[in-house]
Amino acid sequence: MKSAFPAFTLALIAIPMFAQNSSGILFSAHVPSGSHKIAERLPIEIAIENTGKEAIYIYGNLNYLISLFASTTNGKDLAPNAIIETMPPPPVKESFTKVEPGHSLHIVWKENLKSLGIQVPGSYVLKFEYQSNFSPAFSFGLPVWNGSQSTTVTVLVSP
Repeated sequence: MKSAFPAFTLALIAIPMFAQNSSGILFSAHVPSGSHKIAERLPIEIAIENTGKEAIYIYGNLNYLISLFASTTNGKDLAPNAIIETMPPPPVKESFTKVEPGHSLHIVWKENLKSLGIQVPGSYVLKFEYQSNFSPAFSFGLPVWNGSQSTTVTVLVSP
């Protein structure tokens, strides 16, 4: 997708991965350190680790269950340039991935920060929200993990 915005360089602050750990999972996002032009598609690794003692099932296509929002570091929310559909299709039993204790499910997103409303140099917070709310009627008797978690990553956009 072409943009009318001038190209900025995106420099990522070397910050450890931030995550939330509760109810048996650890939800995290990690952005590689280094410099990136804002027009590049920024790789973001997202992981859900089973920190519990029993195997759990996670809806395998995490793209449907994770939302991403951007704000300035002083808390002003940015208006995204696109609305992403996050409602998954009706699941089948094979839609769920078994995650053993100590194991995790990973995906890599390649995100264009301009689509999140980042248009000028500055420091920004990317907030990721994972939400799984599958009814027992659609869980096929599997121990599907349900709940919500969030995590943040701070990025610096410079000229």
